[in-house]
Amino acid sequence: MALFNFFKLSKNRQFTYNPLFYDKQKEEFEQRVRSIEQEMGIHKDAEFKSSLKRGAMRSYLQTSRKKDKYSSLRLILILVILLALAYYLLMM
Repeated sequence: MALFNFFKLSKNRQFTYNPLFYDKQKEEFEQRVRSIEQEMGIHKDAEFKSSLKRGAMRSYLQTSRKKDKYSSLRLILILVILLALAYYLLMM
């Protein structure tokens, strides 16, 4: 019996999501707000685009390179200290 289960593949698990709470009034309110914004020509994407600044990626790369440089220096310093400690303990 165990031999046959060894060759049988299990079925994929299904994702079932049942919402616990539904607020009909809130849904209707949000729908009304969206329709009014659409009529007035208001776009919520404009807020996101305004937060992007020129040169943001460049500054991110510069800071990440500095972090990498300091992390490698820290690693070398720790290795030197450990080697000095090992040498001291072995020569005692």
